[in-house]
Amino acid sequence: VTCVSVHPSGKLLLSVGKDRTLRTWNLLTGCPAYTQKLKEGAAELVLWNRAGDQYSLSFRNRVSVYALDSGALVCSVEVEKQITSILYVKEQLMAVASELHSIGLHSTVDGKCLARLEGHQSRLIHLLVCVCTASVIGTRNLVLVWEWRQCDEPG
Repeated sequence: VTCVSVHPSGKLLLSVGKDRTLRTWNLLTGCPAYTQKLKEGAAELVLWNRAGDQYSLSFRNRVSVYALDSGALVCSVEVEKQITSILYVKEQLMAVASELHSIGLHSTVDGKCLARLEGHQSRLIHLLVCVCTASVIGTRNLVLVWEWRQCDEPG
């Protein structure tokens, strides 16, 4: 297992692993509910959106966003370098950090890059959003914090 993500309801968990599978776990019973072989290969990251109606899978330099109800591909985001972290900033806005030394803010409706946060000189490791700020940790033990200028509400 390379990554897990708990559904906002707390009742489901998605896991991905080197065995090229996406597994859905029922956290109420502790049993696997569904297993899907991934045609694209092994996913490295998995993440539910905040509403729990979409989930994202990261494959090296691409993030694919899927609808929970149909399993259909909603959109894809491709970047030049290896993706290191993904995070839903708001319901239809995803932050994608990569070895490109910047963070792309992408629409989860059509995958378009709406903004780019620059300022890191090292590889980006992990993203974290708290209310109206975003933090990123790099490989040189440096933490950068951005404040969102247009923040109407948490989440």
